[in-house]
Amino acid sequence: MHTLPVPRRRGRPRYDSSFERALASEFAAKVGRERGGWTLAREDSPITAGEVLMLPDFTARHEDGREALIEIVGFWTPEYLEAKLHKLRAARAAGMPLTHLVLVVYRGLASGGADPGDALAATSDATVVWFDNRPRIGPVMEAVERVAVLPVQARRSGIDPASAP
Repeated sequence: MHTLPVPRRRGRPRYDSSFERALASEFAAKVGRERGGWTLAREDSPITAGEVLMLPDFTARHEDGREALIEIVGFWTPEYLEAKLHKLRAARAAGMPLTHLVLVVYRGLASGGADPGDALAATSDATVVWFDNRPRIGPVMEAVERVAVLPVQARRSGIDPASAP
């Protein structure tokens, strides 16, 4: 399992949901490089595990080189949940536990009487941040700070990305 490079998009990012748009807007208003050294990139860190592809909604990057992945789970059907669980299981089976993934889960949804957020948390090593009406940047960034790591390529090579040219 590894992360693939993705070409940068031009123009305004497109969001799959109002939850994603709200989180990105709040990030821009309250965090950003000048207030903590963080940037937020939209869908630019695809992760592969065999033939399974996972494309987290956001990648939070700190100026010191640390990264955390953010996936918002604000809507699902049983099929959507199973597909998400399949991707998380594939990552774990491929030896990538995704401990640097923050799942931002809408508390108001359920599937078949069970809490889907609990199933997602139990299937992965991700950190789960719950929200009620819309995701809040404060709790998300607290989780990002706890789980952010240097990119795999930099850790393997022993290069500090912050000092690389």
